[in-house]
Amino acid sequence: MNTTLEITGGPSREELFDGLRLLSEKRQIPFTFKATKGTELIMPLVTMQSIAAEDGSGHSWNITFLVKKCFVVIGSKDESLVTVKAYYSSMRRKGTVTYQFGE
Repeated sequence: MNTTLEITGGPSREELFDGLRLLSEKRQIPFTFKATKGTELIMPLVTMQSIAAEDGSGHSWNITFLVKKCFVVIGSKDESLVTVKAYYSSMRRKGTVTYQFGE
């Protein structure tokens, strides 16, 4: 079963691409997302893995990134890194994170 979280804030297009371009420096990009009960949380320690154009607008992206599991699974204390996928609009700075893995 896929789980989704709403991204309510995030980086500009340039910051997004810097996160991937500066991967060797472990550049981390912050996103803000709405948790299950409507609380907004900053998702720190996001390391970009890939960015693909979602359409021809230059502002809509399909991205994958690494994040500690405890930041996407509410109540988890697991700090292992997991890969999550997201749709993200750098113009609106909103999107959706989708992930699927065992608890």
